[in-house]
Amino acid sequence: MNKILFFVFILCIFGYVKSDCPNGGIHSFTNSSICYSFVTEALEFIEAEKSCQSSGGHLASISDEYTNALLAQHAKKILIGATDFWIGGLDLGQKDHWIWIDGAKFTFSNWAWEEPNELPGFDCVGFTIAEEVWYTYDCFKLKPYVCEIPSTAPLPTAETRSPPTTTTQNVMSTLLITSTTPPTTPSPTLPSTIAGSTLLPLSPTMPPSITTSAPPKGLDRNCGCTRNKIWLDIVAVMDNSLSMGQTGFAQIQANLASIVGQLTLSSAPGYSSRIALVTFASAATKVADLNAFNDTNMFMKKLFAIPVVNDDEVNILSGLQMANTILGNNVVANRRRVVILYTSAYDDTGSESPVSLALNMREDNIKIITIAFSQKMGSDEVNKVGELAWPSFDFVNEEPGLPDKMYNALCQTNCFCPPNWQQYTTNITNKYAPGYGICLYLSSITSAWIPASFACGNEVPGAYLTTEKTSNFGAAAF
Repeated sequence: MNKILFFVFILCIFGYVKSDCPNGGIHSFTNSSICYSFVTEALEFIEAEKSCQSSGGHLASISDEYTNALLAQHAKKILIGATDFWIGGLDLGQKDHWIWIDGAKFTFSNWAWEEPNELPGFDCVGFTIAEEVWYTYDCFKLKPYVCEIPSTAPLPTAETRSPPTTTTQNVMSTLLITSTTPPTTPSPTLPSTIAGSTLLPLSPTMPPSITTSAPPKGLDRNCGCTRNKIWLDIVAVMDNSLSMGQTGFAQIQANLASIVGQLTLSSAPGYSSRIALVTFASAATKVADLNAFNDTNMFMKKLFAIPVVNDDEVNILSGLQMANTILGNNVVANRRRVVILYTSAYDDTGSESPVSLALNMREDNIKIITIAFSQKMGSDEVNKVGELAWPSFDFVNEEPGLPDKMYNALCQTNCFCPPNWQQYTTNITNKYAPGYGICLYLSSITSAWIPASFACGNEVPGAYLTTEKTSNFGAAAF
């Protein structure tokens, strides 16, 4: 050992006084292109590794006794007050199967007496400074750490670290991402393998943009919504019959103009929506197709030019048929579809019942928002039109806060997950339940916690292992 320490001392004098390692890092003894940086901030093992990755490296691997002595001597000078620090060794959940997180072969070890132990959760390697030996620790312990980085990389700091994510001791390898509003252009297909096993691909695109921070611990993230960035295909289906009357139709125009006035209308991809206009009495009329408007001024002029017709019949089926045709002929990938139905009357009997079509549209994931107007028929009767609506998307014209409730419905529609992922909802066993801004993916393979956590982060930027603080999470769904 004395020879080793003497050799290290010589290197410190001649090899490191003019080191080109960033911010005071030291060169590896065996590879001059590698530097070791000592970080005093105490983090959990996985967060320490993410910090190292942010600088292009990993937690340090140790391949020989010279490197072990080198790190020990410099830790005593740099990590003042610390008793130990993280290095990059971890257990993959199999007895005596230790690896280096950077992929180096685990051919050298310097375990303390009776180490490594087999206590559950003690799967990460810490380096004790005084003894210069290794111990196994609970991976959630907070410790300073040493990164192994390229000589040209910046030293990891609190500014360069990836934002910390919520962690859990649950070994279930479920990916979790958050979603709010869509990217300007569809995201490409993402790689999808974990520990050598192929997962279902996330194609053709990702859902609305993925944020890189986890929701606060113990809370579920609501769907984010910026009204002028909602991107949807909307068909407004309006009753302009004598039953609705001029007064009622003017209310429709005012309500719809208020809603659309805060959207961005364009037929181009990105943070914008398209809207078509359909009127109906005894039959439906297409007033404008989805690509008719590229700004709200054009829309307002067309909307307020629509007259009430001299026809007192109300055929909702014809209006929904027209809307369904418009949406079916103008499908845009990764864009959700909505019908806003305004009506003064409702009849769910006979050959013109709209119920069957509405259910079919629901199965096609077309969300119908209904607004019932009390005109000639009693309010209770027309309110039955709500059975056509997507659950909780049924409203009445005199309802307090109607515009905000309609915006909420549009925002719920605009918040969705990619294929093969499941949106976390208020009732995960009910596909119509209101959703949160969180997407779940259940891996088909088993994994130890640490590899699963890294696999999540590699699968999708910003993804992390799910955190669940209740006992009934996904019990029926998964």
